Amino acid sequence: MVPESFALFHRLVGSGAGFDSGTLVSLIRGCSQTSDLENGKVIHSCIIRKGLESNIVLSTAVVDMYSKCGAIKQATNVFRTMEKRNVITWTAMLMGLSQNGYAEDALKLFCQMQDENVAANSVTLVSLVHCCAHLGSLKKGRSVHAHFIRNGYAFNAVNISALIDMYAKCGKIHSAEKLFYKGFHLNDVILCNSMIMGYGMHGQGHQALGVYDRMIDERLKPNQTTFVSLLTACSHSGLVEEGRILFHSMERDHNIKPSEKHYACFVDLLSRAGWLEEADSLVKQIPIEPSTDVLEALLSGCRIHKNINMGIQIADRLISLDYLNTGIYIMLSNIYSEARRWESVNYIRGLMRIRGLKKTPAFSLIEVGNQVYTFFAGDDSHPGWGNIKQLLENMRLEAEASGYIPDTSCVLRDVNESMKVELLWGHSERLAIAFGLLNTPYGSLIRITKNLRVCFDCHTVTKYISKIVKREIIVRDANRFHHFVNGECSCNDYW
Repeated sequence: MVPESFALFHRLVGSGAGFDSGTLVSLIRGCSQTSDLENGKVIHSCIIRKGLESNIVLSTAVVDMYSKCGAIKQATNVFRTMEKRNVITWTAMLMGLSQNGYAEDALKLFCQMQDENVAANSVTLVSLVHCCAHLGSLKKGRSVHAHFIRNGYAFNAVNISALIDMYAKCGKIHSAEKLFYKGFHLNDVILCNSMIMGYGMHGQGHQALGVYDRMIDERLKPNQTTFVSLLTACSHSGLVEEGRILFHSMERDHNIKPSEKHYACFVDLLSRAGWLEEADSLVKQIPIEPSTDVLEALLSGCRIHKNINMGIQIADRLISLDYLNTGIYIMLSNIYSEARRWESVNYIRGLMRIRGLKKTPAFSLIEVGNQVYTFFAGDDSHPGWGNIKQLLENMRLEAEASGYIPDTSCVLRDVNESMKVELLWGHSERLAIAFGLLNTPYGSLIRITKNLRVCFDCHTVTKYISKIVKREIIVRDANRFHHFVNGECSCNDYW
C-alpha cells in the first residue's frame, strides 16, 4: 500500500540512509497503481532535485504515473523533455493518450514513433487498436492488424480480443467473427466476451447467446464480464425473457453474485422494453443501495416511454445522490422538453448554470481517405460547407417527397416549427453523411461514429437517405450500431 511505503520512505530519508533510483521507481509505480497524483508529484520533485531526469526507467515510470492519474498534460511534458526514449516510454505515452480519450493524438504519436524508427511491440499495437476502435477508424485499424502480422507477434487471446473489439466497433462484425472462430481453440473467456459484446452492439442478440451456448458446451466457465456482455446484448435486441433467464442463472448455475453493473444491465433491458414497473420493482429489491448507473438506466427508459412522473421521481433521487452528473440534468431536461414543459426545462438549465455544468456537445466522426473528420451539430465552419448544405437541402426535398415527415419533438428547444426543422438538418450525423456522400465513390459504404445517441428523427431520415442514394450507411452511436440499407435499419427500430 502507498501510505505504508511512503512512511517507510520518510523513515529512510530521516535516518540519513539515502535511497537510489530503484526506491523511487517502486514508489512511482505504487502511485500509478493507486492513482495517487499528490504523492506522485512529490516523488517527481524528488527525482528532479536529485538530477535523475536522465534515468530512462524513472522518467518512463513518471509518464506512466501521470497518465494513470489522468494528468495527461504533465505526462506529455515529461515525455517531450526526455533526452532518450525507448519503446517502453513510447508505449507508456501512447497508452496514456488512449486511456484518457486522446485517441487521435495517440495515432499521431505513433506516426512520429515510426518516423524515429522505433519498433513497436505488441503492447504498443494493442493500445493503437483500442484507439482505432474508439475513433471507428477501420483503415488505421487494418494497418495496425497488418503490423501484428508483419512483425510476427503472437495472436494470443489478448491481441485477438482487441482486434475483435476494433473490427466490431468499426462496423465489420464479419471480420470480428472470422478472428473469433480462428482463435476459439485458445479456449479463453476474454475472447468470448469480446465477441458477445461485438454481437450485442450490432443488435445480434441471438448470435451472442450462441457464443454463450458454445462456451457452456466447451465447459468454458463464464465470468462477471460475460454476463454484463450477454445482458447488454439482450437489451439491444429486446430479448427480455432470455435476459431474465440469464440474470437468474448467474448465481444459481455459476455462483456469480450479481454486481451493480449486472443490475444496471437488467434494469436497462426491462426499461428499454417498456417494463418500467417491473424495473422499478427490481430497483427496490436490490440488496444494496442502487448505484447511479442502475437509476440512470431506469430514467432512460422513462424518457423512451414518456413516463414523466416516474422519470421526475428517479431524476430527483439521482440528483440527490450525484448532483454534479451532467447527464442526469440533460435527461430530465429532455423529458420536460418532450412534454413541452418549458418552464421546467428553463429551471433545470438554470440549475446547471449555477452548478457549472455543461452539456457534452454532439459530434460525429467520418473517415475519408486517411483522415478522420469531425462534425459538430450546426457546424458551418467546414471548408466544404456550401456543398454540404446544398446536398442536405436536396436530400430533405427528396426524403419529404418519399413520405418523410420531420419529427420536431426531437428538437428540445422552445422555437417555432420551421426553426426546429432547420435545427434537425444541422445534426452532426447528417453533416457527416453529406460530407461522405460528396467525398467517397458512388455506391461505397459510409461509416459514421457519433458520441451520443442518435435521435429518432435522424434515425428515420437516414433510412430514407440510404434508399435515395442507394448506399449502405453505418452509424455507431453511444449505444450500438445501425446498418441502414435500402430504407431499413438493422435494429428494426428498437434501440
